[in-house]
Amino acid sequence: MMAEDAAPLAGHVLLVHVQQARHLEVFGKVNPFVTVAVGKTKHKTAVRDGDANPSWGECFEFELDDSAHNDQLVVHVQDQHLMRQGSLGTFTLALSSLTVDTEKS
Repeated sequence: MMAEDAAPLAGHVLLVHVQQARHLEVFGKVNPFVTVAVGKTKHKTAVRDGDANPSWGECFEFELDDSAHNDQLVVHVQDQHLMRQGSLGTFTLALSSLTVDTEKS
């Protein structure tokens, strides 16, 4: 249940900027990419072949609905190989911990 004074997330857009990573060396060559997910919506960055310090500069947009306060933002850094994909790390954030900026510029 949401607090009464919390602004609902429905109707808002969450922008996620995937900028860069550093020191992703793991047992040789790494081909990193990032997946970003909220609920059932998932986006994927480009793969940066052989780059242990990749820069993506990609932005993803998530339109939030009435159930968004129960969702999580999941950011997963992975290594793509020809035969398998390996996890380099995951970050999870409950959307219920976000606040909505209601001030007009």
